[in-house]
Amino acid sequence: MQWSLSFLTRKFVTHFSYHIFSPPISALLAMKIYHLLPLVIVMFSSVLYLWVSSLFQKKKIYQKKKKRIPPRIKKKYKNKKYIPIIKFFFYYYYYYRTDTTFWLIFT
Repeated sequence: MQWSLSFLTRKFVTHFSYHIFSPPISALLAMKIYHLLPLVIVMFSSVLYLWVSSLFQKKKIYQKKKKRIPPRIKKKYKNKKYIPIIKFFFYYYYYYRTDTTFWLIFT
């Protein structure tokens, strides 16, 4: 049997994605809360994305010289980059909660 690179990467990804995603998914399926399932997957993947991107950008942040931002502006736009993510969670949750056709197809 040939151990090609694509086979090994596929095996690695499927193995770890199963172990990462299976506990919350199985718990939600056991509780029969089907409409929360996509929300959990999206939240987990976005948190993972934010963590990985922060690891890559850590060196760049420390190298840049910080500009002085006035406190009035700083207070107003403090958590501006996280607002779209939070909005996306709510839109996603309410869309899939109200739309039953998606669940009729996939269940």
